[in-house]
Amino acid sequence: MTRLTCSVSNCINNENNLCCRPDIKVDGSHAHDKNQTCCHSFNHRSDCVTASMAANTPCEQTQVRCDACECAYNENTVCTADCICVEGDGACDCQQTCCGSFRCGSK
Repeated sequence: MTRLTCSVSNCINNENNLCCRPDIKVDGSHAHDKNQTCCHSFNHRSDCVTASMAANTPCEQTQVRCDACECAYNENTVCTADCICVEGDGACDCQQTCCGSFRCGSK
């Protein structure tokens, strides 16, 4: 499990810069830098989505499934970083988010 912080304040899963999901998925199978990754689990907070549709208890530890095979922290599609940060405040869709902790290369 990874300690995850999230600056995507308009994601329905974000509560006080923590994710309320027990797990997320990071996409970026061909990524060579953080801007080529995204949080596939992003869901835009909107007027038509009620708070009851989302979990509202932030998780300190989150299981991170990761398709960014070039990331140094990716081990068999599981993130092994102690801590990551999902970035993209103001995002309207998952492509406007990224894993700010992505590091290209092997361990």
